[in-house]
Amino acid sequence: MDDCLWDYISAGAKDCVRALLVVNTTERMTITEALRHPWILGVKEAEETFLPSSLIEVKRARLTGRFESFRMLQEEERLAKEHAKSIDRGSI
Repeated sequence: MDDCLWDYISAGAKDCVRALLVVNTTERMTITEALRHPWILGVKEAEETFLPSSLIEVKRARLTGRFESFRMLQEEERLAKEHAKSIDRGSI
């Protein structure tokens, strides 16, 4: 895990992946152990990471905005298809 991409991966994630990539099956982490790994459960990361409520609100607003943009894009596409169908039928 020396690749520079791993620089952005948490220590907990690296630990979990390392344990799952062990070649010897008797030493490899089992699925039960993996599901109980702190990184999978998010316990350790949650304890180490504290986001101020203002930052959470900004992230939530940004995400909501993206969902709204996506919804509007879908509606625009639906209306364009509807309009194209009406042109095909000659009802315009």
